[in-house]
Amino acid sequence: MAYRQIFAQLYPASESLNPLAERFALLPDGRLSVHIAEVAEVVETAWSVAEPTSTLVMDGVMGYRSAVTRDGRFRLELDFFTRNGRIEFWLIHTDSATGRVHRVKLNTEAEQMPQNPPRVTVSPRGDFFLVDDSGTVRLYDAPYLGEIGVFQIAHANTGNAIIALTVTPDERFVAGLSLWKDVVVYDVNARKVTFVRQIRDTLGWYEREPAYLMLAYDAALILSVGMSNATLGVNAFQFVSLV
Repeated sequence: MAYRQIFAQLYPASESLNPLAERFALLPDGRLSVHIAEVAEVVETAWSVAEPTSTLVMDGVMGYRSAVTRDGRFRLELDFFTRNGRIEFWLIHTDSATGRVHRVKLNTEAEQMPQNPPRVTVSPRGDFFLVDDSGTVRLYDAPYLGEIGVFQIAHANTGNAIIALTVTPDERFVAGLSLWKDVVVYDVNARKVTFVRQIRDTLGWYEREPAYLMLAYDAALILSVGMSNATLGVNAFQFVSLV
């Protein structure tokens, strides 16, 4: 998929901006509203009707030790233990209706607790769990913990890490943002990455938080937000048809 950048702006950061999600919205006519400065900026898009935007399911680099589907039936927890001098990380999947427990080992191993350990979360509808395995995103179906997709946003043991994950309302697309300003969009149905871009601006690498990522129009509109040196970098990309 081909994209062009339709918005790029830097803003002074402040505590009053949290939560960041409330600062961005699709207007009824399909335009994008960015309300960080005193007066909101409106970005023209290729669409004339707004639609629901994606849900941020993970941000920062800490927390997210367990996740539960909306109906409360399926639960995924992260556990770790030391074997042969190395820390291993395991997923513990529980079906509360049947009592079935399933365990899966992650790739992450270390001699001491990593600065950015693995994390787990769940998609908005609860169709699948998302696991940050040291920068590699693994998707598992909620009922059986079968792997349904995998893609990489950051490499392990590099200082890079995922700082935002978002999922579209239909749960077809997942996108992530890294400390090193990489944006990656993954098509769950096709099991392939459809967009990769490193943000180009005057900021250094992003900080761990705050960060925000939004998709709309089946990932045809991508909005990323990261902070560096008390400055927010806001960037928007729009799909461009090559036909």
